[in-house]
Amino acid sequence: MRLTKVSEDTRLEETILMGMIVSSEFLADIRPVVDHVFFTSSYTQELCNWTLDYFDNHQKAPFTMIESIFESKKDSLDREDVSVISGLLQRINKLYTNLEDPNPEFFSKLAVPFFEKRDLQIRLDKANGFLSQGNLEEAKNALEEKRTVQIEEFEPVSPTQDSVVNEAIFSEESGCLILPGAVGEMIGPLEKKWFVAVQAPMKRGKTQILQEMAILSAFQRKRVWFVTMEMNKKNMGHRFVKRVTGCSEAGPGRYVVPTFDCRLNQDGSCLSKNRCNQITLIGEDGSYPDYTDPDVIAGLAYKPCTYCRDLGDKRIWEQSLWYSAVTKGDYKSKSMMKRIAAFEEMYGEPYIKFVNYPKFSKSITEIMNEYRRYRDRTGWVADVFIVDYLDITAPEKHYAQSRDTIDSNWKTAAGLFDQENVLGISPAQGSRASIKKALMEEDDTSEDIRKLAHIDVCISMNQTRLEKRKKCYRLGLLAHRHRNFDVNTNALVLWQLQLGQIMMDSTTVFIQEEEYTQSDEKKKGRKK
Repeated sequence: MRLTKVSEDTRLEETILMGMIVSSEFLADIRPVVDHVFFTSSYTQELCNWTLDYFDNHQKAPFTMIESIFESKKDSLDREDVSVISGLLQRINKLYTNLEDPNPEFFSKLAVPFFEKRDLQIRLDKANGFLSQGNLEEAKNALEEKRTVQIEEFEPVSPTQDSVVNEAIFSEESGCLILPGAVGEMIGPLEKKWFVAVQAPMKRGKTQILQEMAILSAFQRKRVWFVTMEMNKKNMGHRFVKRVTGCSEAGPGRYVVPTFDCRLNQDGSCLSKNRCNQITLIGEDGSYPDYTDPDVIAGLAYKPCTYCRDLGDKRIWEQSLWYSAVTKGDYKSKSMMKRIAAFEEMYGEPYIKFVNYPKFSKSITEIMNEYRRYRDRTGWVADVFIVDYLDITAPEKHYAQSRDTIDSNWKTAAGLFDQENVLGISPAQGSRASIKKALMEEDDTSEDIRKLAHIDVCISMNQTRLEKRKKCYRLGLLAHRHRNFDVNTNALVLWQLQLGQIMMDSTTVFIQEEEYTQSDEKKKGRKK
């Protein structure tokens, strides 16, 4: 059938759709807020989607190309749909012909109140649907899901105007999150609106790093919204308790803890009167005691020495590692519960909020909308937004290639973190080749290297098998939009996973890939 008579509301809707088809400037203004569901019929919704897809690909309105798009779609449409859409395009063409001044401002004045009205109607319909099912809570949530449909006024600034210069030079803002030691010196303060990725091969400890960043943010009185799509709340709770108490779920006993030491202290060649030993660690045959056995470590009279390092005299101190043995209690005891309570009392409020979703169940937009509803309802505003992790969120859009879907998710996340004025953090999976590499490089990003285009900072997590046994790893930089960096400069970080301690201490090291191996066997082979 062919529609011949239309109501005033329908004519208004078609006029707005016509503006989207003919005006690139108007379409660019409303692209962040427009949604096909604002249009009331399946036919106008179809035309809206065609128009938005064309704009996303070409950054301009389709104008006369809409007819070509329609022709290309005909074969996949029912005969009646073809007839209705053809009539719709004819009316839109007539509207455009009769319009005296089709400027963007004219369309914007029509679109904003129309979108607000449709948003309200959609929310009311959803709420009524939930009410009819007796679901009061979902009905309330539906009413609270208000979209932003106002077109933002763009106001450029001069880089030399007083407000910009004062903020750049005299601002006391010291960063949203400052990481400790050599890690913080290498990366610098992490700011709100930034998007930070932590990249490592699978099962290397990315979630551990993210949780440590969450806890360090809390220590700095920053609120953290932590989204996990890989771990349940019980497992996350275990890790948090270990981090705060320094105890292990394995129970009470002795544990080996890594510490920095000086090689001159170990071989006895140090001549400083401040050396804390009169004995050597290394045997005459060059062997070391068993550093994996806490009882062996506890029985040694040898003590690590960092006197020269603590003074900052690195000309004398030659970085090495050794260990101490510590005795820990059972974190399941009542005294540990008091320590957890004391942690919260010290800071006055829970600074970390955990949210758990199944894999691929929510898109980053849906995740952010749920946070917004909580923020609006409670007044709790996040400073840091951690998503573990973006590659397993539901697609923002469906593409034939999975890499395009992932690129869309990361691109959307970057925009949302900026809009919400939060420091966004998510892990990035390293490539298969990076599993055996001692030092990751820029091309070791899995799935889609375009991730690096959407982020401000990419932190690499490097670790050989030998380093894993020695209870250490290295953090480096693969990207930093705001400061100079060197991929080969890393921060060597000490950790004790059994006790939940992720960044115990760190020092700067310069890495040459060929100096590192993934096994002692390869190292021995090269010596021969």
